[in-house]
Amino acid sequence: EYTNDSKGNPTTTISWTYDEDKMVRVLDEKVHNTYDSHGNSTEEIGQRYDTTSVAWVNEEKYTYTYDVNDNMTGAANNYWDTQTSAWVNNNQTSYTHDANNNETERITMLWDFQASAFENNSRETTAWNANDNATLSESYSWTGSAWDKYFRTTFTYLSGGEKDTELDEWSAD
Repeated sequence: EYTNDSKGNPTTTISWTYDEDKMVRVLDEKVHNTYDSHGNSTEEIGQRYDTTSVAWVNEEKYTYTYDVNDNMTGAANNYWDTQTSAWVNNNQTSYTHDANNNETERITMLWDFQASAFENNSRETTAWNANDNATLSESYSWTGSAWDKYFRTTFTYLSGGEKDTELDEWSAD
């Protein structure tokens, strides 16, 4: 079951499971969604139904940011700490786009509890041609002090824009 806002975006979605022993439907998960004025999802909170406390309990939260062209520029994930009753950082991803709204870079960071800070984890870059076709995609992992490229894909296209070749290369270390 679900409810929508005035633009038709789902704001609350509830899912059920079936308890075969008791032969009844049982509440399972609930998701709350919030949107900006352009209809972009800005927050999603997931909850599970706790049959012991007979209440919805927070589990995960995602928050999203966008640029003026509605390109996602950031995504963050938090989980619910039942001991402190607070959201705890988990990971965050930043996105960069070119003038044609193509994603050119994606950096994911993980929360380091000892350092109490986000630390780099992975990076993906994509180059685009004048026809908005991806020509080069590279994947990196963070070594603690620098990005280490571990995978590369090169794309070529025919004159009509159809993909001609795709070459995958693993880095040799």
